[in-house]
Order: sequence, then structure tokens, then C-alpha cells
Amino acid sequence: MDVIPKVGQEVYENFEYSLVFENVHLTYDVEGENKKYALKNFNLKIRKGEKIAICGRSGSGKSSLLNIMFRLYEIEKGRIFIKQKEIRSISLR
Repeated sequence: MDVIPKVGQEVYENFEYSLVFENVHLTYDVEGENKKYALKNFNLKIRKGEKIAICGRSGSGKSSLLNIMFRLYEIEKGRIFIKQKEIRSISLR
């Protein structure tokens, strides 16, 4: 079982993955009560050296994954870890 750190901690303990999306929520419409999510409760773990393909219909959130990974958009909820560090702790430089 993975031990998940609290928000603000850098290291994803017992880390065996290079990239982790943990309960990620992203919406482009921040106004209003009826939010339409590009990603809702999205989870993904990718091990070092593993190759994946992301497929789906137009508007299914494929580009949104890259946009939030490179911090072009901030996620509403959840956390993303790249090489054992939460992306919010990594400088944008």
C-alpha cells in the first residue's frame, strides 16, 4: 500500500512510479454552480520506463493531461507527482 503524504510534502513515499495523477479534478469553467469538468477524479500511475498511450474522443481530456502536467493550468483538486515531487513544489523555471 502506498503511503500518501499530506499536501505540501515533497516526496511520494514508497515511490515506484515516475508519474502519478491522484484524484485530479480540472474544470475550465470556474464560474457557476454546474461545473463541467475536463477531468474528474482522474487517477493514473506510470512506472519508470513504462510506455502508455492516451486515446479518446475529442474533448475527453487528453490535452488537459499535458496542460496540467506542464502547469499551464492549475488543478482544482488532487495532486500530481513527477519523479517523487509534487508538481506544485517544482519551480516553473
